[in-house]
Amino acid sequence: MARKTAKKVDLNAIKARLADPDPAPEPEEREREKGPGIRPETMRMARQYEAEVAEMAAAAEQERVELGELPEGAVSDEEAAAAKDPTSYRGTSSDNRRVRLAVEAQCGEMDFADLVLTGRVRQHVPVLPGKIEFEYQSLTGVEDFWVESNAQMESNTEWGVRSWVVYARLSMQLISVNGKSLPSHLNKDGEVDRKAFDAKLKSVMRYGSKVLDVAVTNVGWFNSRVDGIFQDDFEALGNG
Repeated sequence: MARKTAKKVDLNAIKARLADPDPAPEPEEREREKGPGIRPETMRMARQYEAEVAEMAAAAEQERVELGELPEGAVSDEEAAAAKDPTSYRGTSSDNRRVRLAVEAQCGEMDFADLVLTGRVRQHVPVLPGKIEFEYQSLTGVEDFWVESNAQMESNTEWGVRSWVVYARLSMQLISVNGKSLPSHLNKDGEVDRKAFDAKLKSVMRYGSKVLDVAVTNVGWFNSRVDGIFQDDFEALGNG
């Protein structure tokens, strides 16, 4: 029988192991120590995913800064238009700039010729179509003077006078509410009739307080639109 050759022992390797009984683990072993039960490939993929997410977030932030933010001092078209709007809004659900623009988008045009020929213009204003709709007319000089002349006789307080003026003008300017015509406050000669005015004012004041609040708000916007009829002509005059 052939005699087996004894395996040669490496004395230098043994001495090295005795000098360093707990050698540093190989890279793969270190991965296992950091994440027990997690494969090294999985750990590497997780770190790569985190790096890619961070890179995408940085790119998105850079894009937002470059495209989404306006330069310092610059304003959007909507902000510029709002800044030019002299109207004072209360910020309620029915009295704000967005509602006004929505209402005015539904209103028809007014004719300057009517203002010249008849002394007034009219406009149908569907605030909430089918729910709250008004028809307004602008005041004539006769009506405006009559209100100013009678205001001081209607109340002893400043608040009372202001309130009466508001509702007196509203009554004169309202032609109909939700398609229902209101009685006229004028006599056959076009003058304000006190008895007819009182009857119309009483009829208007029977509406709910919220409806009146909306009516007062919108008659103010209507008056601004009437003033705007002249705007283009005066601007053209100023530029000429």
